[in-house]
Amino acid sequence: MEHLVIEENEIKGVLDQTGYFYGAAKVIITTGTFLNGLVHIGGSQCSSGRAGELASLALAACIKELGFETGG
Repeated sequence: MEHLVIEENEIKGVLDQTGYFYGAAKVIITTGTFLNGLVHIGGSQCSSGRAGELASLALAACIKELGFETGG
């Protein structure tokens, strides 16, 4: 999931990273380690999920734009 689609203060669904729209009356976000994921290896760090999967950076930005706090 890349972006929450909200119209007139109501959730309409989500967009994925390809731009495909999934309509939904309700959306439950279970972010786990992926939301703004950051991996530390020695003295370096990089954006990542677990086992080299992608971090949810765009979703984290979307959530922050909506006024919610995130851990990163």
